[in-house]
Amino acid sequence: SLHGRAKEFMTRYDDTMKASDWLQGQLGQIKTAAEDSQARLSKFQRDTGIFGTDENDNLVLSKLDDLSKELTDAEADRILKEAQYRIALSGNPELISTIAPDSVLPVLRGQEADLKSQLAQANSEYGPDYPKVIQLGNQLAQVEKSLHKETADIQERFRLDYQVSADSEKQLQAAFDQQKQQAYNMSQGLDQYGILKREVESGTDLYEDL
Repeated sequence: SLHGRAKEFMTRYDDTMKASDWLQGQLGQIKTAAEDSQARLSKFQRDTGIFGTDENDNLVLSKLDDLSKELTDAEADRILKEAQYRIALSGNPELISTIAPDSVLPVLRGQEADLKSQLAQANSEYGPDYPKVIQLGNQLAQVEKSLHKETADIQERFRLDYQVSADSEKQLQAAFDQQKQQAYNMSQGLDQYGILKREVESGTDLYEDL
């Protein structure tokens, strides 16, 4: 019915907006963090007078640079995987099909709608005890069971993807923090400039990538 389609559209719209709002929130946090890093770098430059340095021969900063890029990629991947997982958790077949195009959810959803229509018509014509009505009811229950299982399988698949990505990010963050501490311990001046500069670049890169 027109009312049913309108309600379905609004549900899909609400779920889309939830995912969109969450991503916008993530982007806002990343932008704020990048701006904070830039402010720290600017203050350091004012306090020390250091506005540039040749860091090519510094192995500690070179490794820190590599880890920073890997961490940026890992964080971007984790955020996107988490967004996909949140879409999967919405349970909305139309939205889920955008992240899992190989899913049979649209087919099952079509079968469900068709059976509901047949069941309503048969029920009004013959009553609930008529064999065909009972048969259609059983078929509908089976399709709905398949819908539930397919949705749960997809949710678990995206949960695992998100978990692997989150674990990878956590490991890289630990390695990056360790390398950063080594750079801080090694010297106070030029290396600290390099670290602050990379934090600015990393935050900007992540924001632009997403």
